[in-house]
Order: sequence, then structure tokens, then C-alpha cells
Amino acid sequence: DYSTAIAYLLRAEALLKNAQSPEFKRKQVEIFSNMGLNLVAENQIEKGIEYHKKALAILSETDFRSAPRYRVTLYIFIIDASLKIKNYPEAKKHLDAALNDKKAPKNNFTQGLLFKSQAAYYEAIDSTEKALLAYKNGLSITDSTRDNKVKAEISGNLCRLYLKINNYTEAEKFANMAVTLGKSLSLLKIIAQGYAVLKEVAANRNDFK
Repeated sequence: DYSTAIAYLLRAEALLKNAQSPEFKRKQVEIFSNMGLNLVAENQIEKGIEYHKKALAILSETDFRSAPRYRVTLYIFIIDASLKIKNYPEAKKHLDAALNDKKAPKNNFTQGLLFKSQAAYYEAIDSTEKALLAYKNGLSITDSTRDNKVKAEISGNLCRLYLKINNYTEAEKFANMAVTLGKSLSLLKIIAQGYAVLKEVAANRNDFK
């Protein structure tokens, strides 16, 4: 229940409003970040972005060990939320900030998510080739993390984009990957997306079995 979660997070925000210690600052970042995610999920996207930016502002004032990881994660949240409301300049601004962050963690999990957001941005502005490259980079990195949910999402996006440019061989390959990974995690939307692409591939090949 996102509304209930938001209510509790607002109480926590009030309690930590004047926090000064690094540990309390970190808790504030977590609260604002979670507020942002819940508001975006409730379709209050602009307000959600505001809370993510509040979290970023706190990070700029303090320096605890996990701050770089939080910062890149917040950039990714803002990119994805901005794309939902087609605010492409805002998405690009935070994408550039994430890519140019010298202190950003270089772990494969974070990098995979960043490539996924970069690809989504390029797809949104109809730069299909750049989107394909970023998705494939994300998929390659995610292979080593064994994060099958992200792999399934990226595979679903790849099969859809390859279908768009009439590359049926690649569309079929990634659609099958999306279906297989989707089934292993019961990701119904991704399974349906994969099957929809396979159906379109068969139709374009006149291959009705």
C-alpha cells in the first residue's frame, strides 16, 4: 500500500528533520529516496522527483561511505521518473551527472542499471542504434551479476527494438531469452512482451506453425 508507506515515511521525515550526524543524514537520504519511489509509484511523478533531489542535496552536504552508491542510484531514479513524464532535458542532465561522477561505484550491478537507464533515454528520443548498444552493454554486464530480473527486462526491450527495425533474427533471439527468464521469475508482463514479439516475427516471416 503506497499511500500507507508514504504516511509512515512522512512521520520518519519529521523525526529526522534536524538530524546532523552522518548516520542520521544517511537515514534521511533513505527516507527521501523511498518517498520518491512511492510517490512515483502513485503517479505523483514530479513530487517524487522532488524528494529524490532532496536526497541528493543531503548527499552534497555530507560524506558517508556509501554516499557515492546512493548518489548514482538517485540519478537513475530521476532519469527513469523524468522519462515517464517525457522530461528529456531533466533525464539527460542526470544521465550526464551519473556518467561523469568520478566517485561512482564501478560494480557491475550499478553499471548495469545505469546502462539500462541510458538505453531508455536514447529509446525515448528515437536514437534506436544508441539504445540498442546501451541495452546490450547493460545485458553483458548484468550477465556477471546473475540479476535475472534486470536481464529479463533488458531482453524484453531488445527484442522489441529489434522488431522495430525489422531485424527478426535478433528480435526472436532476445524474445526467447525474455520469455525464458520471465518464466523463471513469473514476470508476466515480460513473458507477454516476448510472446507478442515472437508472434510478430512469425507473421512477418509468414511462419505460422
